[in-house]
Amino acid sequence: MPVAERTYRAWKHAQPSDRDLADAVVIDTIRAVRINEKGEATPESMYGRRKMTALLRRQDLAVSKRQVDRLMRQLGINGLVRGKGVRTTTPDRNAARAPDLLDRDFTAPAPNRRWVADFTYVRTWAGFVYVSFAETLALEGIAASIGSIGDAYDNALAESTIGLFENEAIRDGSPFRTGPLRTIDDVEWVTTDWVDWYNARRLHSTIGDVPPDELEAAYYAGLETPAHPVLAPA
Repeated sequence: MPVAERTYRAWKHAQPSDRDLADAVVIDTIRAVRINEKGEATPESMYGRRKMTALLRRQDLAVSKRQVDRLMRQLGINGLVRGKGVRTTTPDRNAARAPDLLDRDFTAPAPNRRWVADFTYVRTWAGFVYVSFAETLALEGIAASIGSIGDAYDNALAESTIGLFENEAIRDGSPFRTGPLRTIDDVEWVTTDWVDWYNARRLHSTIGDVPPDELEAAYYAGLETPAHPVLAPA
């Protein structure tokens, strides 16, 4: 297609637009948060468009969801998609069960008032390894509470967390793994690293896209600190 000489010169010497410059900053940041200094994938590389937008905003970048979506598509980046769950246990309806103390009321007035416990298994070369989670366990005094059979909501938090663990930490290609899971030691290292990230850095949408540690610290920082008593001079 013929192009006028003046049009070609204008194109060749044109400066990047403001949008191009802004996009370049965002692209560089996306790449930086996805790859560490060793060239390895970070846990944040599992983020999709929504969480990546929240992460970039926490780094003081004024980005929109549309911009992040467009640039991640341009880079061919997708977030991690959770796989289909597998049923691994069948309850014994005749076994003795703890009472349902929560009665499906999962609200808590402060951190560490409701804890959830569950376990799952991980396949290794040496056999199955069981991983137990106590993520925020029953009432004060750690009194056991089990919902009635068939109450999906009672098990939702534990199953959701275990699903995240299996999908983010245990799966092949996880950024927390450095190789195959040969023994219980490999599972322990992966679990420790994932739990640390889950509490200290992972953004959780249900608490405003902040890490749990940050939310808990903000709660306690907002409490009124009682003044120390001042002794009157004798």
